[in-house]
Amino acid sequence: MLRGMNVVAEIRAQVTNDARRLVRDRFLVGTVVYIVGVAVLLRFLVPYATRRLEAQVDLTVYYPLLTGYIVLTAASVMTGVLGGMLLLETKEERTLDALRVCPMPVGRLVTYEAAFIYLCTVPLILLQAEIVAVGKPPLASAVVIAASGAAFAPVVAVGVAQVAADKVEAFVWLKTVGFVALVASAVWFVPEPFQWVAILAPPYAATKAWWLAASGQDGWALWAGLGLMVNGLLLALLVRRWTGPSVGQ
Repeated sequence: MLRGMNVVAEIRAQVTNDARRLVRDRFLVGTVVYIVGVAVLLRFLVPYATRRLEAQVDLTVYYPLLTGYIVLTAASVMTGVLGGMLLLETKEERTLDALRVCPMPVGRLVTYEAAFIYLCTVPLILLQAEIVAVGKPPLASAVVIAASGAAFAPVVAVGVAQVAADKVEAFVWLKTVGFVALVASAVWFVPEPFQWVAILAPPYAATKAWWLAASGQDGWALWAGLGLMVNGLLLALLVRRWTGPSVGQ
């Protein structure tokens, strides 16, 4: 029981610390505003563009593609950026190396951070979906798919913070992450069964689930499960690597 209380106290302290760092960092605050701002813009821009271009193209066909990328994939990348910057701050301050001689293992701290990022991403995805209001799955399936797609956020955070030495280098890696996310959505234009190759791209499976559910098709639950499994396994491997000889190297 005492151990459980200690764990709860550690989680509370870490969440409070992360919240304070988010509030005081203008870049991180700006990123949050940007994520929500894009959703608000799309709420008005998408219907307007649909009306203006209806004589040339039926944009409603591409609603699942658009919202799947902006609401699900891009949101996970952006929250992953936030989490990665928080972890990089900890890494640059050598806090993680100091933890190696403390009762709290490094792996546990990184796991806390990953869980914090994940739990913030799920409601953000659902909020964005409600704001955009088009091309979204029914609520029940949206919740499941959000839980799957959000798992990419801690993968981005933990992975980038692990390979980058500082925030400048992190931005270079994040361009690669953004490209992978874009490619995962571009598979929309690839015919079946060749789309299965894209399952190797971590954000793809959940994105595919979004497309199917938003279009009223079956099979989305399978893809949502695959997305959670792929990202979960990748995250477990990344967290494990943080317990190596030196986090700062």
